[in-house]
Amino acid sequence: MEKIKKYAYYITIFIILLISFYLRTRFYIVDNVFEDDECRLAIPLFSGTFWDMILPLGAFSSSPVVMVLSKFIVNTIGFNEHALKFISYFASLVSLGMFFKLTKEYFKSNISVCIANFLFAVNFNLIYFSATFKTYSLEVLFTILCLYYLPKINIAELKLKQLIILSLIISVMPLISLPGIFFIVVLFITNTFKNYNIKDYYKHLPIILIPFCTLMFLYYKFNLSIVKKMQLQAYADFWNNEIFGQSAISTLSNFWGYITDSNCLIIIPLILLISYITILFSKKQFKNTDIWITLILLFAIIASTMHFYPIYNRTGVYLIPLLILFPVKIIDILDYKKIYYYIFLAGLIYSFSYYFNINNYGTVLRPENTLLSFSPKNLMLDMKNRYNKNTDVVLINKITLYSFLYYKTVTGFDTDNVVIIPSDRNTDKQTLFEFLNNLNPDYNYWIYIIKDINNPPLYSYLSEWLGYQNTEYGRTERASYLYYVKAPVKKLTE
Repeated sequence: MEKIKKYAYYITIFIILLISFYLRTRFYIVDNVFEDDECRLAIPLFSGTFWDMILPLGAFSSSPVVMVLSKFIVNTIGFNEHALKFISYFASLVSLGMFFKLTKEYFKSNISVCIANFLFAVNFNLIYFSATFKTYSLEVLFTILCLYYLPKINIAELKLKQLIILSLIISVMPLISLPGIFFIVVLFITNTFKNYNIKDYYKHLPIILIPFCTLMFLYYKFNLSIVKKMQLQAYADFWNNEIFGQSAISTLSNFWGYITDSNCLIIIPLILLISYITILFSKKQFKNTDIWITLILLFAIIASTMHFYPIYNRTGVYLIPLLILFPVKIIDILDYKKIYYYIFLAGLIYSFSYYFNINNYGTVLRPENTLLSFSPKNLMLDMKNRYNKNTDVVLINKITLYSFLYYKTVTGFDTDNVVIIPSDRNTDKQTLFEFLNNLNPDYNYWIYIIKDINNPPLYSYLSEWLGYQNTEYGRTERASYLYYVKAPVKKLTE
């Protein structure tokens, strides 16, 4: 019977990992397009040096380590969306194996291991960010590696060679993932309280802290402080909007709703979190990893509340492994013969109920031939081949700017005759029509736009205007639109 259970367990894990691999690989293959913020990150790779990749690249700067690796990829094989997304894809695959190792060590029950790995396997945010030119998938791997290895480290017992290696790793951690600072702080806190050989601990600390503090000072002075000023200018009201609310609880509530893509009542995950801490203390099963999970969540909430680092949509994705581990841990330590076991199991299922909505995976499960051949690059090539620099003007909306600049450079489309359509969230129909009516009627206009989720009516307003024009060409590629309007341009009132 035990052999059958063992085989059933490994077969289940194999199927879960196979599903994980399939979903991430399929999405990586079919997602051959850069979104606006990916284009922002990719544009500096065209002309920037390796040193430029370490310095601030604007309000949307990314990890210096990732940008240096990306620059190396570009220099080696040229510009390719799949190549630049490979870092995230590879990190997501390594995460699958490491999360399994972590859960196998963390949970007592094989059922708990299977539940946690299933939740990790089919989390759509993890699947989505595994195929993006961003650092979030790497940050998830980073979280898992830290939870697996760092709680085992006793600084006082390390030899000089090990201390130097740890010092180098810790110094580089914030350059890969800024939340890595939380893990470093927890490492020092846990070592301070668990160390019986306190003299050796304090003796070893300078070997780790001096390189770390030096590099962090330089990183802050020449990168983070400059980026912060840029972000405050670009997003002056970021910390004042409704996302963060008035309390840490509302912040956590918004983030939980994001990662579960649902309107799950925050009281349920909060009950699970409080129960997690209470039950572990009452049953005296508070392991070192549990202390880490609790402290990291606490520091993440404090950092967001103090406006240091937000728990906001994608910036909090690194917390997903923790937010899977602690609810499943409750199920792991409770007696399955007791009624409260099933109460907490029901709460767990409810909290993650969005997993069973197949619509979340529509993009991943769509046939490849409906996606792979489509790209804004095709629109840019069409425009490039038909463009007349003497008679044509390109119109784009604000959110399209970086996509236009990226694909324009990739395709070698040479034009500076570009005008931006007023298209922020406050732009109404009248304002748009006033702008369009003031266009020089003797020019032809190429209109290249991306559907703007912050201004949904824009596309319908523009479509109404196009209906009255001599529109000779129209094509759609992956939520990007290209139209060609021949002169004379007609005026239209609201």
